[in-house]
Amino acid sequence: MYENKVDKICGTKCSSNSLLAGLIFDDKNSLMTPSHSNSHKRRYRYYVSTALKNYNDSKVGTISKIPAGEIEKFVVETTKEFLQDKGQIQKLVKDFKVSKQNKLIYTAQNIEDYSDPKLIRAIICKIVISKNLIEITLNENSLINVLNTLSNNQKFVIPDKREKFNPITITKKIKITQSSRNDNILILNAKEYDIPEPNPYLVNAIVKSYYYHKQIQAGRTIEDLQSEEGFKGSKYIRNILNLKYISPTLTKQILTGTQPKDLSLQKLIKISGY
Repeated sequence: MYENKVDKICGTKCSSNSLLAGLIFDDKNSLMTPSHSNSHKRRYRYYVSTALKNYNDSKVGTISKIPAGEIEKFVVETTKEFLQDKGQIQKLVKDFKVSKQNKLIYTAQNIEDYSDPKLIRAIICKIVISKNLIEITLNENSLINVLNTLSNNQKFVIPDKREKFNPITITKKIKITQSSRNDNILILNAKEYDIPEPNPYLVNAIVKSYYYHKQIQAGRTIEDLQSEEGFKGSKYIRNILNLKYISPTLTKQILTGTQPKDLSLQKLIKISGY
């Protein structure tokens, strides 16, 4: 049910009633307002920085335009994750009696529709998007009120934005990629997205290989390098020298951390020996 609701709210055929209208800002605090384009008989919704629309380049943030479906789905899923986190809700309701705490926690974990626009607009007061981060600020007072009313099978109301409240800020690291096929941007939770990290042992071996070759070209011998490194034999020096001849593609993968995960120095030396 939740996934279907997200599709209805966030899909390309959605009406102009955008879920996050009035809530989403770029990282220069410019409001991002709903917009759309038509392509191949399909309608694509976006949120666009008002600074961009007004040609005020100095006020445009690092992200000036984002597909509505992507950001809406991300916000709904992040909000659901927070509400279903027992530890997070426990901290908010700790001043209630234990029985009341348990009731509110259960309510938060079992909301019928986390993508309900009324729910989203009742508990979220601001969303700020940048190239690497999304910050979602929740209204703690309203959140507790919503849980109270839902636990008693009552209807909740969207709070007056002018009222003071205690903010809860959820910060998510993200990666934003652009698809060359349909020009859509995909928001990827960096926590779930494997950001490559170079293997220091492999990188060091590649660097040493180039260093050894440079020394040989300068007239030094393997024995000289062996003495410099304090090795009794020359096997290590010779093995590292061979790494100079691995493919440029593999070298680049090692330096950027995108090599096969099971590639060890021993395997690399074996490859270079062929």
